[in-house]
Amino acid sequence: RPDEEKRRRREAGMESRKLISATDIQYSGSLLNSLNEQRGHGLFCDVTVIVEDRKFRAHRNILSASSTYFHQLFSVAGQVVELSFIRAEIF
Repeated sequence: RPDEEKRRRREAGMESRKLISATDIQYSGSLLNSLNEQRGHGLFCDVTVIVEDRKFRAHRNILSASSTYFHQLFSVAGQVVELSFIRAEIF
């Protein structure tokens, strides 16, 4: 009921407030840069990926969000994953 909603808003002091939406087009890039910086410093990494005897510390959520392979793998795998089908330079 519109009248009831108006009354509730008025009582809550919200009658003149409107919802606004803002988008920061640089936020996603900034977020990814921050996550990569954390990874580079070994902060908050929760998985080790081993490729050609090289160890890469990483964020499981980032890998799984960007790859269906990792998403499926991390659904069942532990904290250390060895990939034998890829070269370290590529990973």
